[in-house]
Amino acid sequence: MKCQYCGKKTVGSAVYCCAYCREKGEARERFGRKTRVPFAVMLVLAAVAAVAGVALIAAGKADNGFLFLSGGFALAGIGMLAFPRSGRSANALCQVGGTLLFALAVAVFLLWR
Repeated sequence: MKCQYCGKKTVGSAVYCCAYCREKGEARERFGRKTRVPFAVMLVLAAVAAVAGVALIAAGKADNGFLFLSGGFALAGIGMLAFPRSGRSANALCQVGGTLLFALAVAVFLLWR
C-alpha cells in the first residue's frame, strides 16, 4: 500500500508510513470534515448563479448573464481552492479544478463587456 499523506510505500497494511504522515494526514481529514458544509454551500451558490446567468443569456440579456455566469464560476473556483478535500488525489483535483474554474470566470468576465 501507499501512504495516504505522502504516497511512499508502507509496510504491510499500514495507512501511513510514519508518525509525521499520520499526524498531518489526520489533520487534513479533520479539516476536510470541518469544511464540508461551507464547501457545499459555496458550490450550491455558484451553481445557482451560473444557472441564473444561463437563463439571462437565453432571455436575451447577455450583459447580466455573463456577469452572473462569471460570478458563479469564480465562486466555485474560490471554494475549491479555499476548502480542499482530505484525500491526496481529491486535493490535487480541487486545486487544478479550482484554478481552471477561476480562469474560466476571468474569460467569461472579459466577454461581459
